[in-house]
Amino acid sequence: MMLKDIINEKFVLNRNVNEQDDSYDLYRLVELTKTTNYERFCDVLNRIQLKHLYKSKTGNLIHGQNHVERVLFYSNLLAIFNHLNDTDYKILMDAAAYHDSGRTNDYDDNFHGYQSAILLEAILKKDLFYQQEENMNLIKAIVDFHCKEDSQLESILQYYKITDKQRAKKLAFLLKDADALDRVRFLSSEKWYLDEKLLRNTQSRFMINAAKELVGIYQNPIINHYKKIIEVIDDDHTKIKVDPTVDEKNVEGCFHGIGWDFFKLDSILKYGILSPKKCKGNEIQTCRNFLSPMNNYIYVIADFALGKETNSASAIDNFIHQGISFYSIVPKLVEGLPYTQKEEAIEQGLPYTKGEYADESFVKENIPIQCIEYVLLDEDKAKLKLDQLDYFNCNRSSKIIKEKAEYYLQNLKEKLGYDVNDQEIKTLTAIYDDVVIASNEKKDAESLNRNTTFIKDAINQRIGEYMQEAYSHQLGEEANVGKVIEYIVGKRRENYKVMQAANAEVLIKVK
Repeated sequence: MMLKDIINEKFVLNRNVNEQDDSYDLYRLVELTKTTNYERFCDVLNRIQLKHLYKSKTGNLIHGQNHVERVLFYSNLLAIFNHLNDTDYKILMDAAAYHDSGRTNDYDDNFHGYQSAILLEAILKKDLFYQQEENMNLIKAIVDFHCKEDSQLESILQYYKITDKQRAKKLAFLLKDADALDRVRFLSSEKWYLDEKLLRNTQSRFMINAAKELVGIYQNPIINHYKKIIEVIDDDHTKIKVDPTVDEKNVEGCFHGIGWDFFKLDSILKYGILSPKKCKGNEIQTCRNFLSPMNNYIYVIADFALGKETNSASAIDNFIHQGISFYSIVPKLVEGLPYTQKEEAIEQGLPYTKGEYADESFVKENIPIQCIEYVLLDEDKAKLKLDQLDYFNCNRSSKIIKEKAEYYLQNLKEKLGYDVNDQEIKTLTAIYDDVVIASNEKKDAESLNRNTTFIKDAINQRIGEYMQEAYSHQLGEEANVGKVIEYIVGKRRENYKVMQAANAEVLIKVK
């Protein structure tokens, strides 16, 4: 439950330093929750019957558990501001938990309030509190009303035989405000976005900015990373413990891309992300993308580089958005020395950079499985077929091209039982080698680029066709990128979650 992590300060929250601003920041609302009503609110969260929550088809992006958690958070705060007694607090919080249980879709569902009210008797039947008819009728009334026009309140109260109408109206409007505050999860151009003029409570209006920040954390957790201390016990074991008091500078979040190497995805989910030297030492098959002597380091991109303007090329555009990538929490990153200090770097066992990518950083030796938070994929890539991908986004060295082609053929055979006639690939890689030699002798860079691109694309096309056919057979249906990634992650992690981030990325939480 992400809300518990937020309340327990495992996320970095912004603080409002503008004394002239009357609005509450999320940090202040979290502190209020912890100091005023913490145990009672935690009890509410622990009692939620998750099986009765609406299962959203959007992966909790619009409705579902995440929406319910946020509505509960706002309901608890409004209960504090309005000094609700224990009885009314319980009714409001249970109503917030199950207000969408009767939903049938994520959009216009005018009867879901009534359907949710009907379901309450089955959901709450074991709770002695609701065996009192007055309590059951009251929670049904405010749940039924939460998605109706205000003009319908009187008739709803009559239908449920509510006698204390002022009390019911107060609770109904608190639930409506709590539900409405979470409308900031929609785009401002959409009709469902929050209309703050319709909020009934002054405190609700002061919570809008905090609501936006809270939605941002849920929808894009990769840039709101946990505060963690990571203790490396030895080469193969990592212990992670959470400490809310630790300064976030002790650890950093980073991205590591692997292109479209589905075999490497499977390997990483089993062994973690390893440097070339670590892979070799553990007899793990891998293949290089570039000729590099830095066998002890893993190339990564710090998460603070997201959106940062640079005068150089962007590694995140070339290697993260063009394939499968991982988001991990690691000890402080190692920055490479300039290429002009190459000899000094080698002597000190440090990485060095050619300056091609301003956002490039390094992690030494390994990123253990426990440190990997997410598998990421640009959403527009998820539906691509495997024969539409570039498997050779790498150095144009004929040695690298040959190694990568052999790597895919071997894994197709050993991992997927797909045996192909590799003579065509061997012929193409031999031609590629001849072209490189001939062009280098003539010092004809233009010819080298044109001819090697043509041959590389031919090799890539054949590998893509093999991959498409092999994984389609493995899945028992037409394969695409998203299906294959979920299949591989599912093999290694039974309890994984697929989410969508605000920046058009699909996140698969692997823990």
